[in-house]
Amino acid sequence: MNIDINVSSLSPAEFKTYTLVDIREPMEYMDQPALIENVEYIPFAQYPLNINQFDKNESYLLFCAAGGRSHHMAEHLNAQGFKALSVIAGIGALNHYLSQLPANER
Repeated sequence: MNIDINVSSLSPAEFKTYTLVDIREPMEYMDQPALIENVEYIPFAQYPLNINQFDKNESYLLFCAAGGRSHHMAEHLNAQGFKALSVIAGIGALNHYLSQLPANER
């Protein structure tokens, strides 16, 4: 199963089916926030302690700065029975995608 996704391949309706999880460290998301409000923040370094925040009935779209950490976290979550994808190219790709959508479709 390919766990990496080009977010621009998602329709707005498909995008809304995912729970977004920003796994960057606090300084990273303060420097470059996501252009969407409904984002859960679970820093990569704190992930093992916060696995109980994930629900096996949800589908997750994970993102970090460039896609490396989110790829590893998605691998681990999927191995634990969760449904998670990693955004290729991280926050830059996600914000570019969001900037192309009307505000009411984000």
